[in-house]
Amino acid sequence: MLISQNFNRFYRAIIKEVRDKLYALAEDKEAYKEVTPTSVADALKMQNENYPVGEDGVKISTAKITSKELTNHLEFIRLFCSERGITLNVDDEAWNREMSKHR
Repeated sequence: MLISQNFNRFYRAIIKEVRDKLYALAEDKEAYKEVTPTSVADALKMQNENYPVGEDGVKISTAKITSKELTNHLEFIRLFCSERGITLNVDDEAWNREMSKHR
């Protein structure tokens, strides 16, 4: 089963957030303004050695992968970001929810 429209929207929101957080860290903000969410998504696909590839050896479009494959890629993005000191809002929200259970 291919990913749903809502799941794709969630993925795109994560990619935009990664782009925005990288922009905040960029030394040359003027040059970074030209970096698009699509180029960030493509770069993350290239970094992920486990991202699905087609018969031609090219990384498959996220619109054509399964929900499980996208979930695995999102986990890669979370780890990629955390290794670079970037915390995604979705992780902050999950942490806050978990902490509020124990207050």
